[in-house]
Amino acid sequence: MKRFSLLAPLLAALALGAAAPAHALRLPIHMSYGYYEMAKPGPFDELTITLRWRKAPPPPKKMGYYAMFMFYFENKKGGYTGLQWDNDGTRAIFSLWDEPGKPSAQPEAGCRRFDHEGSGAMCLTPFEWTLDREYRLQVRRLPEAEQDGRGVRWRGSVVDLFNGKETVIGTIRLGEDAKGHGGLSAKSTTVTEYYGRGDPSCAELPPLAVDWTGPFAQGGLVGAKKVRTWYPQRSAKPGEKPPENCPNADVSSPAIDRVEHRVGGSTPRVTPHDKTFKWR
Repeated sequence: MKRFSLLAPLLAALALGAAAPAHALRLPIHMSYGYYEMAKPGPFDELTITLRWRKAPPPPKKMGYYAMFMFYFENKKGGYTGLQWDNDGTRAIFSLWDEPGKPSAQPEAGCRRFDHEGSGAMCLTPFEWTLDREYRLQVRRLPEAEQDGRGVRWRGSVVDLFNGKETVIGTIRLGEDAKGHGGLSAKSTTVTEYYGRGDPSCAELPPLAVDWTGPFAQGGLVGAKKVRTWYPQRSAKPGEKPPENCPNADVSSPAIDRVEHRVGGSTPRVTPHDKTFKWR
């Protein structure tokens, strides 16, 4: 099976991109982040966010695209969900990380364990998404009637808002008792990623455009109070100054609850690094 990118939860601390040569990048590459903080502190039993791919040309050989939503639990461990496209097709993904030193994320039917770039449980399912169509991603704690006290069961799903069809990506059990990893925190992140194999330059990355609406908690009653832009630096050898991030990436917020990621190709940088948009 193809190796998919799995990412540590402290995204800002990661050095992403090229190790050598200086003009090239090393896949996987994070191009843009949106850091969110909810209007209430949580914890929450569910989070939703709506995703719309605006632009995505057919992926080059050995490259894939990933529009990712990351979230975190009370114990500071996290997970991610989103939509991908590569040479093997389109899919939805839902994954949760372990607690340090123990396999606390256990996959249920159709999911599996992973042990690279951290460890945890991963669920992948084929999912035919199309451009200019909205899909609502949801991460939720299953109701008490579907819990048994042996950890806490969390489910990832995606809803096609054009026809209302819900697709369950998978279910993962966290922890060993009714506490699990705790509830979902007020912090989350949207990410645009290129993954696969190769060493492209910034200019060689295909142009992508992704719109996000949300995130929301408590059935849509709680929204985010702000979002902060971030463009990650590429990696460098020990002792060397990290090179600048790719200039062809932009994150903007044209309206409350709306964030637009534009990356690759000839994308101009309009919104500066580390800019906060206050919504509430």
